[in-house]
Amino acid sequence: ESKPAVAAAASASLEGKFAGEWKGGEESSGALRLSFKPKDGGGWAAEAAFTFDGTEIPARTKSVTVEGTKVQLTFEWNVQGTSGQSRLTGELKGDTIEGKYDSNVAEAASSGSWKVKRAS
Repeated sequence: ESKPAVAAAASASLEGKFAGEWKGGEESSGALRLSFKPKDGGGWAAEAAFTFDGTEIPARTKSVTVEGTKVQLTFEWNVQGTSGQSRLTGELKGDTIEGKYDSNVAEAASSGSWKVKRAS
């Protein structure tokens, strides 16, 4: 019976702001900022922003799912007139969340890794 309490405790530790970077193919990379907070009535709210070619790109959260220490976040963005969507999947270990991402753009798809640490 302790399993739900363990999952709740792990999920609660996800709350907060995280900062780090994403890395894609062809030497592309940039900064990544995420924040998570519980929503009233259950579930989670998340915010995401990243840099691409040195430019800050705001993102609009589509969905966020938290199961224990695992998180999945989907958001939409627009870079230089091109709209896209990214899905991040990762796992919280201590004060670090890391995982993989998949992005879909009009004519291409890309994937890579990401890692963020809890911001003080």
